[in-house]
Amino acid sequence: MYNKNYRQKDNRKQNRPQIKISPEVAKRNKKIMAKVEEWQNFKYIKHLMCNNESCGTKLKAKEVNGRVILQCPKCREIQSYIPKSVLQTKFYMSTTLTRLQHLYQGFLDFLE
Repeated sequence: MYNKNYRQKDNRKQNRPQIKISPEVAKRNKKIMAKVEEWQNFKYIKHLMCNNESCGTKLKAKEVNGRVILQCPKCREIQSYIPKSVLQTKFYMSTTLTRLQHLYQGFLDFLE
């Protein structure tokens, strides 16, 4: 069980060496974090949610020691795996859906 009073110590306070990240890895991590953020903000798909049954909030991307992880902002649970579908999907609203959005508004609200 998660203890709310426990705070994870910073690496500098624990005298652990800092991991140096190459510019290519930093650039790749920024792209991955942007893709996850885009996935979480697109309203017509199922979001990446916390596995904790009592929580159920959207996960946020975070960079830790040169890796991108997904962390729940509410209960701090961590998921290290990011599905390939999140990284490979390109999002856009089709012009037909945009043009006829007023006709399908009830259906679109149902999808949310």
